[in-house]
Amino acid sequence: MNRRLAQTAGLCIAAVLFLFFFGWLCPFQALTGLPCPGCNMTTALYWLLRGQLSRSLWYHPMLLPTMGAALLALAFRKKPGAVKGILLSWAVLMLICYVWRMITVFPDPPMEPEGGLASLLMNWRFQ
Repeated sequence: MNRRLAQTAGLCIAAVLFLFFFGWLCPFQALTGLPCPGCNMTTALYWLLRGQLSRSLWYHPMLLPTMGAALLALAFRKKPGAVKGILLSWAVLMLICYVWRMITVFPDPPMEPEGGLASLLMNWRFQ
């Protein structure tokens, strides 16, 4: 087994163990109480696979660009400069989408705050 494959397998096993012991909690949301940039991406994928594109886009509008960026990165994997540009473009779009969703949607569904530091501060402030 080559080294890269062993590292990838190790990361996958570590991720599965993390999820097994800690559940499907987003570490960012658990700590801050705020939704992370990728929150609801899994739900968006679920609705996309069920054929409901509009509902999928409502949960997370960056699902299709994320899938496209992943496919492009795989297609150009032998050209590191191209992959870097693809991933940088995707990261900028993801950040813009996150800020837009936090301004226009938060704290309404699907960008609801849950627990964490934000909840503690809000409770402390109003007591």
